Amino acid sequence: MHHLDHYKSIFSSKEKLGAYRFHTNPSEDLEGLSSAVRALSNAERAKGVKRTSGPLRLAKRQVFLKRFAAGDLKHMVRMTFGLKRRTGGLDWPIAELIHTCEVLARGGAIPDLKGFGYCLSPLGLIREVFLVFDLLEGYVNGLQWLEQIKDEPEALELFLSDCVELIADLHRQDIYHLVPWLENIMLHPSNPRSLVPIDVENCFIGIPQSIFTVAGFQFGYMFQRGPMQVFPEERFDTIVERLLKTYPDFGSKSMDAYKICKRAWLGRKQRQLTPKGIIEPDATHPFPRYFVHTDNQI
Repeated sequence: MHHLDHYKSIFSSKEKLGAYRFHTNPSEDLEGLSSAVRALSNAERAKGVKRTSGPLRLAKRQVFLKRFAAGDLKHMVRMTFGLKRRTGGLDWPIAELIHTCEVLARGGAIPDLKGFGYCLSPLGLIREVFLVFDLLEGYVNGLQWLEQIKDEPEALELFLSDCVELIADLHRQDIYHLVPWLENIMLHPSNPRSLVPIDVENCFIGIPQSIFTVAGFQFGYMFQRGPMQVFPEERFDTIVERLLKTYPDFGSKSMDAYKICKRAWLGRKQRQLTPKGIIEPDATHPFPRYFVHTDNQI
């Protein structure tokens, strides 16, 4: 488990209780948090639930908990030793822990990670991982907001312009979200111009081999998952083109990549290739005229 040592060192409060290990900020109620997480873990495991994501009530407040239970021994071995999947990439809870810490260290305005923990199997392998975040109370995601304002053309265009600019802001911190659709953008209705990206397990951090390819992919991916159903394509093109003009070295190349990606289906494996300058659409997957979200699609 040495691959977790650095991330354990970030959180100075620690608790070891049976098979459970927790690492949090000193300001957190570690005892109350671990008790609530353990109770939830036992209940969800008894029901056979592999993933849990949502608010968790503590004594004085709520946090947002993500829980992942390994499906088999291979999952446990990979999470315990930091091994990648056959198709590339770490299992999502390990990837999200690592990328969240990296994004926060770079000043990314994502929800704060308050701590993490895990539960060991009788063999000493990690069988469950817990990530504890600040709860964005009262916030809605971008798809929900899109639905609320879809009949308000000016508000809709302003919102989508802000979403595109958010992606550009992350670029300036060398952060490239590889699932940049509106459900991964949060906002509070009282302040809809202040956008918060979430779910950074699928992202590239650093300087990509081809910035223009990954940037073009991001804007194309964003358009086809929500905006294309309610917003004129040529107007979204204009928003993207206007933003890309601020990238003088590769703006036109990004626009070319954007035009390809907004009409292509790129799955998880294909998305991970875009920082390398590779656009390889999944030809076996028909491009949907109307995107319908299901959990296994992202």
